[in-house]
Amino acid sequence: MKLLVDGAAHNYTLAADDNTLPKAAAKVARMLNDIPYIDAVPVGDTGFLHVKGRIDGLDLTIAENTSTASR
Repeated sequence: MKLLVDGAAHNYTLAADDNTLPKAAAKVARMLNDIPYIDAVPVGDTGFLHVKGRIDGLDLTIAENTSTASR
């Protein structure tokens, strides 16, 4: 999974034990929480994340990077 956070790439590779959406979402949330200005929390067992900035008034752009490159 490739996420772009304010244009910076953050990659998470699913592990064998990421066999449910809640487990995978929790691990992606932990990865995002390593970014100093982001708080991410899994939403129940949906696989969705609630993401907000730790700094009031800070706008965030988060997108899944689904682009592919050919050589």
